[in-house]
Amino acid sequence: MMTATDYESYFANLTDHIFANLIPDEIGECYGIGEQSLFIRLNQAKVRQTTDVEQFSLQLTLFKDGKYLRYAWDLSFDLAQDKEQGARALRHLRENLAAVPVDPFLVLPSATVSHRDVQILKGSELNRDNREEVISRLCDPLQLMDAVGLFTSGPMYRFYAHSHGVKSWFATVVHSMDFSLFNEKQQAVKGNYTDRIWPQGDYDARVE
Repeated sequence: MMTATDYESYFANLTDHIFANLIPDEIGECYGIGEQSLFIRLNQAKVRQTTDVEQFSLQLTLFKDGKYLRYAWDLSFDLAQDKEQGARALRHLRENLAAVPVDPFLVLPSATVSHRDVQILKGSELNRDNREEVISRLCDPLQLMDAVGLFTSGPMYRFYAHSHGVKSWFATVVHSMDFSLFNEKQQAVKGNYTDRIWPQGDYDARVE
């Protein structure tokens, strides 16, 4: 399984390859996003549905002669395949940029400092790799309650690079539990818990 560092390296290698194929007077900019999320839907304090979402995409912007155009695609994490897709994206942008009007308000990429921020902390291990533990931690405090809710958890990634050599990487994990508790008269109280870590004691206290 790829780690946050692996994804960072993959984005960097792919964008370096794309930028190496630029010709003079072209400027390239890439923006990547990704997530590996677990969704759990609860009804009457029982799990009714679990869903995994894993998606990564890259957007390439080509600047030339006061014009710009963007192209985005989903990544396969087959490097040869993604490099070929990057080459197709670059060809598409070159072929179509001539038809784009000059933008008099265009501001070219100007960042000069790379940045790296990884916020995957101890206590953020509630994810799809330990699904049974997640379900236990969510449902055990809700026993004997009429509860509905939606839990989401997983790492999120953001990557930026431009052809002047700047790269920025951000990774974090977010947990969110949006729930409602009903009494015998079907009156409800709503609660939400969102954080980068999952202190079980705080969640237990909120649902009580």
